[in-house]
Amino acid sequence: MTAPRRVAPLVAILLATRPEFNYPEGKGGLGRSHREPAARALAARLGQPRQLWVEARLRWDPPIEGTMGVRGPFNRLPRWPFQVGAGVRRLPEFSRTLRRRRGPSTPG
Repeated sequence: MTAPRRVAPLVAILLATRPEFNYPEGKGGLGRSHREPAARALAARLGQPRQLWVEARLRWDPPIEGTMGVRGPFNRLPRWPFQVGAGVRRLPEFSRTLRRRRGPSTPG
């Protein structure tokens, strides 16, 4: 499968606007591989709405990445449903992280 012609310019824009993609390991940057795992980072900021929003925006998949994450087609459809789908796929991990943070529940 080949990507449509418009994908290459979008990737260039992504690289120019999302600095975390421009810092390879060892350059002292804050690339994606250097961040705390998403589920843990979001769970830790549940009581801090502003920090939670910032963290959620950092973790939101770019359109192309979201489409690839759910194996969506590259066509004229809007990308946001694929981005939402990619986020929904991570909900089980987030739920497990929340359970671990709260500890074992006791039957009442």
